[in-house]
Amino acid sequence: MPIFMDVHENLGDVTEEDIKNARLADLSIQDDYGVRFLTFWFNSPDGQAFCLVDAPTQEAAIAVHKASHGLVPHDMVEVEKPTVSQFMGDWERSAPNIARHDDAALDTGLRAIMFTDLVGSTQISSRDGDAKAMELLNRHDQIVRDALSTYRGREVKHTGDGIFASFDHVSTAVDCALQIQRGFECHT
Repeated sequence: MPIFMDVHENLGDVTEEDIKNARLADLSIQDDYGVRFLTFWFNSPDGQAFCLVDAPTQEAAIAVHKASHGLVPHDMVEVEKPTVSQFMGDWERSAPNIARHDDAALDTGLRAIMFTDLVGSTQISSRDGDAKAMELLNRHDQIVRDALSTYRGREVKHTGDGIFASFDHVSTAVDCALQIQRGFECHT
């Protein structure tokens, strides 16, 4: 069965308690629609909520929202479970409740994204040979992965000559990027 992420925007002055009550209403009737709400995120300052739902169709998930509380999503996209985990972290530990960080703080569902890239890697391979290029790539990967580990970043994808990563907070993404830069300065 597909998994969907729905996005509720412009919720105004809705509170965490309001969102939890809407969630309970969804859970109380989800079986009638063959739907299973997995977890959810709430971004209070921006008035947004995000639900992760296992449903046969988008329409079935939307029908539950309509019937239970009337807050239909503004957008809904099909997602893959491994991809959600790569971006969002261990969301399953919060299921079926509201998502929280390890320190029990509310998880807003917003993520900072970072890309690394070895500029000129093709030219390095042509100029210095494949062995030298692989050595540089391996050094890059080690420096980046060490920094991701230190700053709790999640590697979403290796891009061949770079890494695509996700962070729960912008500040940790910036700190990670600075450590990566320092790591490369030490190796030049």
